[in-house]
Amino acid sequence: MVLRFILDGVLRNSTVMLLLAIFIGLIFPQAAYYFKGFVNHSLIIMLTISAMGMRIRSIFSAKRGVKTVLVGLALNYVALSALCILLGYLFFPMDAELRNGFVVMAAVPVAVAVVPFTYLLNGDVEYSMSVTALLYLLALILTPLLIYALFGSAINLWDLITLDLQLILLPLVLSRVLLLLKANRLSRRLYDIVINLSLVVIVYAIIGVNQHTFFSGEGFIYPILAASLIRTFGIGILTEKVSAKIGVEKQLIPPFTMLASIKNMALTSTLALSLFTPKSSLPAAICMPLEIFLFIYLKARA
Repeated sequence: MVLRFILDGVLRNSTVMLLLAIFIGLIFPQAAYYFKGFVNHSLIIMLTISAMGMRIRSIFSAKRGVKTVLVGLALNYVALSALCILLGYLFFPMDAELRNGFVVMAAVPVAVAVVPFTYLLNGDVEYSMSVTALLYLLALILTPLLIYALFGSAINLWDLITLDLQLILLPLVLSRVLLLLKANRLSRRLYDIVINLSLVVIVYAIIGVNQHTFFSGEGFIYPILAASLIRTFGIGILTEKVSAKIGVEKQLIPPFTMLASIKNMALTSTLALSLFTPKSSLPAAICMPLEIFLFIYLKARA
């Protein structure tokens, strides 16, 4: 009974594991710099397992049509990306480190979690999967292109391309290999636990290396929280309300809402840590739990 609770109530519960990682990072940050060296590896594991459920052929089998797919792409890589850049410059005109953290968000695709979130919100899962798969294929080009366009000579282009191949292409390739090996037949419980443990490593490292900042009394924590709330709850709820108002099909409202409010925060934080400073990963660290809280809010109202 106790083991079942630990497995299902703790290790498989993303919200519990995320909050636990944040708590440990704030109270016991000493090992964070050690775990920082495993952030990239953890992200690759997370994305590889997540991408196993993402069929590339689903891009071509979507029944919603090109126009609807383009709407999904625009919500994530135009509307949300533009909002991230705007918030970065609006809230942190004099703080390049925090501004960089928000700007990097603009360059990454949606989190793969948008697919199970859509399922749990009774939305169109096939459409969500189609747009997500397409976004990840586009990210192979768009992520390094956008980052280099936004930061220019401040970024080493070759290092950026290497990171892109390592953090986006490699998980996609590894996921195809695992599918060929029939690894998708293994227990879903096992994969959930591995993903959550990988997430814990990433979140603990980010929170831990920034722990002194959280307790320094610096006033910028509140602007980060305000900007993050706008970036998640603000645009998410607005998209949901507008979609319902203009008569969007009920099953499309959940994926539209998710695409307009969720980015891959694990990838964002990893890129921020690799390209800039630990402080630049703070926006992603704060947005990460807010995205989960947004889903919980939407689920409670569904």
